[in-house]
Amino acid sequence: MTISSILLYLLLTCLVLTSILWSFFSIPIRLKLNTTGKKYSLAFPGGEIRYTESGNQKGFLIAAFTKRWFISTREILVSVTKLFVSGKKKEEKEKPEKKTDNKPGINYLKLYKQERQLFNTILKSLTKLLKKILNAIKIKYMTGSFSLKDPYYNGLCYAILAPFCRHNIKIVPNFENLYFFRTDIYLIPTRVILLMAAFIICLPWQGIYRVWRENRNQWSSNGDMME
Repeated sequence: MTISSILLYLLLTCLVLTSILWSFFSIPIRLKLNTTGKKYSLAFPGGEIRYTESGNQKGFLIAAFTKRWFISTREILVSVTKLFVSGKKKEEKEKPEKKTDNKPGINYLKLYKQERQLFNTILKSLTKLLKKILNAIKIKYMTGSFSLKDPYYNGLCYAILAPFCRHNIKIVPNFENLYFFRTDIYLIPTRVILLMAAFIICLPWQGIYRVWRENRNQWSSNGDMME
């Protein structure tokens, strides 16, 4: 086989794999979240994650296709505790004292005033990205309720949120000390991936690099002071 035929074969393989992954991520995903009472569950295609309480056992039940796993909260806490405790037990070598050059720290407020246009451009792009992602998500229904200790603020929240309620979206406070949130949404991963890729590509990288180059010494001095 010649080099050109090998390169052609690799290119075709990459194209086939890319098309398979793209078609896979183009399948709409349905996510259901339910937090009614003490039950918490998140359903996704082919499985579900549910928080259950059976007797003295509390934990997460993970179901994927035909398999099921149960992870108790005690096991999670023990593993996390072991992780931190084992890290503390390791002998720490004495670090030599670093000389403090008394460099002035970076003033973020001053930096924002100097580069206001750059920061505003990034914030506007981020706001547009969030709006586009929300538009790409199809909400079948979204209901929820919460309760505040002060009835005055409860009624105030109801007056503010009630006008925004729709036939499929309703999140309002209640006066019965109830808390729940239920939703059923559809999204296509490729749309979200394309939106995020466009956001990253369109960022003002030249201005970001310029700001980083001008202030990298101050940021590094702040990192040394925090250690």
